[in-house]
Amino acid sequence: MNIFLGAIGVDEFDYPQGYLTFLKSKMSKDFEPWTMLAHYEKRVDSWRKILSEQYPIYSLLPFAKYIANDDVACFDLKNGDVVIINSFSTIDCSCHGTYPDFDTWLTAAIAEHESWDEDEYE
Repeated sequence: MNIFLGAIGVDEFDYPQGYLTFLKSKMSKDFEPWTMLAHYEKRVDSWRKILSEQYPIYSLLPFAKYIANDDVACFDLKNGDVVIINSFSTIDCSCHGTYPDFDTWLTAAIAEHESWDEDEYE
């Protein structure tokens, strides 16, 4: 399974071990309602560019995209937590949630994955 972590300005970021381990799991490839960006070449860089243009006050490294709306889960490089950013919204409405770390986000995302009804969003 290929993993593409991106190349734009992430030299000094240490990816959480839980994130790297999860990307190697079969579940991460079929993890609706989230799409793990690192499974698709250039997707991390593409979303990083979009978010940096929309919200230059943030320093974000996107790692997952919600398939039912414009939410993107990101590592916040300044604060060290995980933020859910509503891309394409105004700056004052952009943050939809925060988690202290990747593992906490993953626990919530797994619960959502287990209750996800794909037919509801087709």
